[in-house]
Amino acid sequence: MTKATKRLLLAAMLLLATVPATKAGESLGAYLKAGFNMSNYVMGEMPHGMKPGFHFGAGYEYRMAPRWGMAVEMYMSFQGAKFDPKKIDNIDEVMEADEQGVKLDKDITLNAIYFELPVLAKFYVTPRLSIDLGPQLGIAAQNHLKMGDVQVDKVGRSFEAWDLSASAGLTWCVTPRLLVQARYNLSLIKVMKGIDIDEYMPQAGNRNYDDRIQNLQLSVGYRF
Repeated sequence: MTKATKRLLLAAMLLLATVPATKAGESLGAYLKAGFNMSNYVMGEMPHGMKPGFHFGAGYEYRMAPRWGMAVEMYMSFQGAKFDPKKIDNIDEVMEADEQGVKLDKDITLNAIYFELPVLAKFYVTPRLSIDLGPQLGIAAQNHLKMGDVQVDKVGRSFEAWDLSASAGLTWCVTPRLLVQARYNLSLIKVMKGIDIDEYMPQAGNRNYDDRIQNLQLSVGYRF
């Protein structure tokens, strides 16, 4: 974990610790959440497609005023992207010698797992509906590429160990305990280092390594 990541985590933990000490507000309590992802990588030159996934975790919400509050969450997110091999030139060059002969009749899949920590400001449009905006720190737990039946784990070295995203969404409290969330996350930094990729994908040489994670989420939560 980099020093910058450790500082961001410490800042988020300190911010969460100070919220309950605010006398003017009201704690809405902690909640568990889980749901679906639709993610891919944008702003680069590789033809990415949306990949379904899921996430689960927990959060804490505090209302500081009738219209304003905040929430801090920690969750695990399974995301990534899909590549259509028909859109990649010289696909045979992707394979190492011991991988030749693999039939790529399905999409190449990039599987990524992140631990996400969003810190969100909440504007309550109504007592039950809020607009949520804020930064989200992501720590990469895994990145690997699956080409046909072959899994390439070493491709994970080509990705940054952390990510910083902008997060925007809505939270609707169906009942005092049941909530539904819709959210969009977009990386603010490049998630690819641009190394090692050429070893496994030589046709991608001299490409633009500006890839950012784009993730659409739908969650259901239970407050306790």
